[in-house]
Amino acid sequence: MPTFSEISQKKLKTCDNGLQLIFNEVIKDFDCRVVYGHRSSGEQMDLFRQGRAYIKDEWTITDRSRVVTYCDGFAKKSKHNYMPSQAIDILPFPIDYKDIDRIYYFAGWVKCTAKRLNIPLIFGGDWDDDFKLKDQTFMDICHYELK
Repeated sequence: MPTFSEISQKKLKTCDNGLQLIFNEVIKDFDCRVVYGHRSSGEQMDLFRQGRAYIKDEWTITDRSRVVTYCDGFAKKSKHNYMPSQAIDILPFPIDYKDIDRIYYFAGWVKCTAKRLNIPLIFGGDWDDDFKLKDQTFMDICHYELK
């Protein structure tokens, strides 16, 4: 049976009890690693800077393929910026960002687990929760957040 590494356990403990409950069930059957739980505003800003440059007193997207968030942690907070975190970034292990099919399979497992536990959960690959995966304007397929 898979188990969380010490690092993943530490990150998971920064999350809301509902997220902990979901992923402590998921790990029983599906090996996975927590990438992020809670993030400080500074950590959030570091991610926000990716794919952007500060030009003429504002942040401008210079490389859309590198953008990982639209929240800067200050003016606009992410659900990761609260304590406990209302969001988690987690991927199936071994981590392979190019294996999209496996990540979506994992997301289905996670969503079913959340539903079974009666915990409303949003997946960053289907923000509007309509089961249509091609209508998203921003994909964050390792992201889950409480509704």
